[in-house]
Amino acid sequence: GAALLPALRRFWSERLNEAGPASRRREGYELSSALTELAVRRRGRAVEVVCQVSAVLGDQRGSIVMITSGGATFEVRSRTSRPDQVALWQEEALAAAVASAHANLKRYLQRK
Repeated sequence: GAALLPALRRFWSERLNEAGPASRRREGYELSSALTELAVRRRGRAVEVVCQVSAVLGDQRGSIVMITSGGATFEVRSRTSRPDQVALWQEEALAAAVASAHANLKRYLQRK
């Protein structure tokens, strides 16, 4: 889990930069996020990777404006699960979970 924290920051940064000028108009907000679940389970011949993230959007006064979350579950058919494969699957699940949470955040900000 802790090894993925730099990736969590990178994925959020990429998503927020993709939003372009619309997000820059929203300056004054602060986003905090956390990796709330990361699980790898063997299910017969498949490996399931579950990832959940949460995000809190705050304003300049420190008040919470919005709380959101996102998640992703990957199932990969594989007889083996080498550590390097598992790490890659975890990073892919994390990217998808951040994308899910970002979509919620984007919808909220577009209504503002």
